[in-house]
Amino acid sequence: MINEKYQMTLDDTLVLRGMSILIIILHNYIHRFSNVVLENQHIYYPERNKELINSFLEFDSGLFLDLISHYGHYGVPVFVFLSGYGLVIKYEKKEVSLKFREFMKRHAGKLWLLLLPLLIPHFLILGIKDPSYFQEHWFDLALMTGFAGNLHPEPYIFHGPWWFFSLIVQLYILSTMPLSIIEI
Repeated sequence: MINEKYQMTLDDTLVLRGMSILIIILHNYIHRFSNVVLENQHIYYPERNKELINSFLEFDSGLFLDLISHYGHYGVPVFVFLSGYGLVIKYEKKEVSLKFREFMKRHAGKLWLLLLPLLIPHFLILGIKDPSYFQEHWFDLALMTGFAGNLHPEPYIFHGPWWFFSLIVQLYILSTMPLSIIEI
């Protein structure tokens, strides 16, 4: 039994998710400046940690920007955790249990409403500019609209939240699978 004293409400998770989104946006904007400490997000660079330590030691007005630039990508896992936590709170309070198909239809539909109005014009415009573009990338479009683009060993990448949409749907699938299927 969870101690209710330490349990977050749905409103708490919404506020913290909003803060995570703001940090992610600031991170993606700030780390493009030429004079900030960059992150160790995908590859570890020891000199970046040294630069951050120097920023602390100097304690100037750029310290806040350096911290957001260096650590802001941690807003993504915080956002994902809080989203999952909020869904648990939401569905634990419901009297009727939602079947897997209904759950996926509802949540994937919300993501398609965000994804398709941006993805389709992207492919159409580039297909008009280069007639072979769509023919070369039709499978990438299928993967992205099927929320599986990040599972491809050589994913088609252009700036945007496409990888995140795939991650969310994959986490929905994993979180709604019966535990008896998963070998521990």
